[in-house]
Amino acid sequence: MSNNDIMIMIFGFALAISIHESAHAWMAKKCGDPTSANEGRISLNPIDHVDPIGTILLPFILIMSHAPFLFGWAKPVMINPRNLKNPIEDERWIAAAGPISNLITAVIFAIFFRILILSSTSLNGLISLETFKIMAKLFQYTVMINLVLAIFNMIPINPLDGSKVLRSFLDYKKAIKFDRFNDSYGIMIFIIIMVTNMIDKLFLFTVYPLMKILLF
Repeated sequence: MSNNDIMIMIFGFALAISIHESAHAWMAKKCGDPTSANEGRISLNPIDHVDPIGTILLPFILIMSHAPFLFGWAKPVMINPRNLKNPIEDERWIAAAGPISNLITAVIFAIFFRILILSSTSLNGLISLETFKIMAKLFQYTVMINLVLAIFNMIPINPLDGSKVLRSFLDYKKAIKFDRFNDSYGIMIFIIIMVTNMIDKLFLFTVYPLMKILLF
């Protein structure tokens, strides 16, 4: 992997997590809780969302090990449920806002990529071939990273967004059982997913088909 590829992936990842966390904070404010907004989390500045392990160490390891995908996490957006107008429904939308924002970002950058490809003839002479290739890779990597974050975060296991979305559809008794299960086994299941090829298969059947639809 070239230095350009590494820089492009870092940029794409920083943008993706910033959009993801900013969307959580923005939706929380829309639902009546300004806690995260007051902490400056409605921001596209990656520094406002950095988690040392999930934002720096893990992505660095994946990049340097030439992993076929890149993902991680940022520091969590703090929510005060007492400020929400409808806590159960609002928490669902706050949790879903992150993955949805990544899907929207993926679509937008896929459009940029298609426009770039369609404009390749008219751009000839205006930009160098190397610049054209860098722009194409930037758009492609940004699409891929946002799709990975969206799919990964919708896995219904704590602390991922999917667990909060699923919980919001359960009645009180089932929600309590779900919380107990996640408290007891969530981290263990999360580790198993991360260290086995289960995550590869998940992306194989979700991310790659979506990339083909969006980019090709």
